[in-house]
Amino acid sequence: MARRGLTILLVLCLLLTGCTQSGAEATAAAEQTEAGQAQTPSGEQADVLLTVGEETLPLKIAQAFAVSQKHQYESAFGSSIWQVAYLGGSFEDYLRDGFRTHIALYFASACMAKVRGVSLGSDEEKTVREAGKAFYDALDEKDRELLGLTQQDAEELFRMYLLAKKVYKDVTGSVELELSEDETRMIRLQEIRLRTDDLDSAGKDQKLTLAAEALTQLEAGESFDAVAEKYSETGSGVYTASRESLSSAEARVAFALATDEVSPVVTLPNAYVIFKCVDSFDKQASALHRMELLQQMEDTGFKEQLNLFLNDHPLRWSEAAWAKIRISDYAGPAAASLYAVYEEYFGEE
Repeated sequence: MARRGLTILLVLCLLLTGCTQSGAEATAAAEQTEAGQAQTPSGEQADVLLTVGEETLPLKIAQAFAVSQKHQYESAFGSSIWQVAYLGGSFEDYLRDGFRTHIALYFASACMAKVRGVSLGSDEEKTVREAGKAFYDALDEKDRELLGLTQQDAEELFRMYLLAKKVYKDVTGSVELELSEDETRMIRLQEIRLRTDDLDSAGKDQKLTLAAEALTQLEAGESFDAVAEKYSETGSGVYTASRESLSSAEARVAFALATDEVSPVVTLPNAYVIFKCVDSFDKQASALHRMELLQQMEDTGFKEQLNLFLNDHPLRWSEAAWAKIRISDYAGPAAASLYAVYEEYFGEE
C-alpha cells in the first residue's frame, strides 16, 4: 500500500520528479493573459478546468484524481493527515500545489501525444476499458453521483494517462544519451574538515595550523580514523560522493585521488579539508548514478519538447473551476483509487 500510495505510479513520478520545475514555469507562463491575469477562456463551460490549445479537461476528470489522492493518503495515514502542518502551511496546501502541477503536466502531455500522432493499440484500448470499468465499479454510488462520472469518463482517465506515458517514451527515444564512465563515477571518501565560517583572519589561521598538524600526523603514519577523531568537525565516517555532490574545488581534488590516497590540505571558502579516497570507483553506486543521470537527460529532453508544445498550444486555467476541486472536504467516501487500479493493470509495463 505505501509503495502504491506514495510512489503512486510511473507516470506520476515521471511528470512530477522529472518535469516539475519546467512544467510549473510553462504552466505559470500559460496562465498569464496579455493583461497578466489568469482567466477562464471565453466561451467555455464552468465544468472545464483547463485548456491546452483547443483541448479541454473536464473538472470531473481532475476531481477523480483528487479523490484518488484523498483515498491513498487517508488509507496510509488516516484522515488526520489533513491537519498536519508542512512547509509553513497545511499538508493539503502542499498536496494541492503538487496536484495542480501534476494534472497540468499529465493533460498537456496527453495533448502533445495526440498532436504527435501517438495513439493506443487495440490491446491497450482493451485494457483501458477493463481498468476504467474496475475503477468505476470500485467507486461508491455517492462518489459517482458527486463526481458526475460515467464509466466512459473512467476509461478516459486511463487512456490519457497511457498517452502521457507513451509520448514520454516517444520523445525520449530520440534523445542522445552519451555519458563517459568518469562522468558517472562514484567514489567513497573520508574527510577531515575544519570549518571557517564567520571566522576572522586570525581564526582562519588557527584552523589552517590545525589542518597542517593533522596532515603531518597522517604523513607520519597515523591512521586516518584516529586523526579525524581528533581534528575533524564533521566526524570520520565514510561517505559516497559524485562530482555533483561536491563543490568544483572539492571534486577536482577528491576525484584525482587513487584508492587509499590522502590529499593535501584543500582550501575552501568556508573550510579546510583533507580527503582520503577509500574507493576510487564504487561500481554499484556508479551504476545507479549512471541510471539517474540518464533519466535526468531524458527528462530534460522531454521538458524541452513539452515547453515547445505549450508555446504553440497555450495552457490556460479556469481559476473558478480550480476553486471547486475538493480533497480533504470532499463529501463522498472516496472509495477507490485510480492509482491502485493503474498499477494493477499497467504497472508491469
